[in-house]
Amino acid sequence: IRSYKSFIKIFLEWIGKQKAGIYSSMISHAMIVRFMDYVFFERKTPSGEDISAYTYNGYIKHGSAFFNWMIEKCYCKENHFSKIKRKKTEDKRRILIPEGTREKIDDYLKANNPGYLLVLKLIYAGLIRPKELRMLKVGDLSFADKQIRIRKEVAKNGHERVVPVSDEVLMSFLDLGVQEAVNSDYLFGQGYRPGPVMVSEARMTKTWISLRKKLNLPKEMQMYSFRDTGMTEMIKNGIDPLSVKQLADHHSLDMTAIYTKHVDPNLREIVISKTPKFSKSEDDDSAVTPTP
Repeated sequence: IRSYKSFIKIFLEWIGKQKAGIYSSMISHAMIVRFMDYVFFERKTPSGEDISAYTYNGYIKHGSAFFNWMIEKCYCKENHFSKIKRKKTEDKRRILIPEGTREKIDDYLKANNPGYLLVLKLIYAGLIRPKELRMLKVGDLSFADKQIRIRKEVAKNGHERVVPVSDEVLMSFLDLGVQEAVNSDYLFGQGYRPGPVMVSEARMTKTWISLRKKLNLPKEMQMYSFRDTGMTEMIKNGIDPLSVKQLADHHSLDMTAIYTKHVDPNLREIVISKTPKFSKSEDDDSAVTPTP
């Protein structure tokens, strides 16, 4: 909603500068081409960077949705955004978060923000999306069954699912005072504690950026990286891909593969230590220290 409203504001401001009082039916394909050129070549991000191909494609997506709505309401006859060619995007820029870094984050947040630490743990171990976490309510948590129910109206893909949680996670909820909340309260309200008002998306993002700067973590480590890391670690530890797919709420195994194709920073050590020997004689050779 926030992204869509931002697009509408930018689009209407640009249209107003081109021709004041223009009707929807008078907007031409040429105007939309010029608008998208303005987006890509003139606009900047809030931090002053150029607009990425991913963001450019987002404008096409929101613009197309807007024009489809106008066609439905008989304001115009053509969706000019649907004719704009999308730009080729790079692979996801997120990188995995290794165990050592997770320990640093754990130590810092235990002392400074235990509620947000629980958020990150549920993204990592439960593969729950940040948006889904914000919408969870106290009534979705079951201590008896040791699980969290992701209601279909909360789930991104509209499929209800159950996420098992550990005793450690349940104790963390008790430490945050969930036993004093009512079922209609959000699990993560203001201050990342159970309450009647959910924590905002902007607050979650700002908390991660602040943490990343505090611990001097690379920009490619994003809050969503915990989900990528969790999926990768689960498969490496023997959980079958189909179970990971179901927990992650993906449509297909191909989608799960996209999120788990990151290069493991410990790949060299893993391969050297766990690759089967070619023959028994290698056991004797391994005792020899190679000379550079």
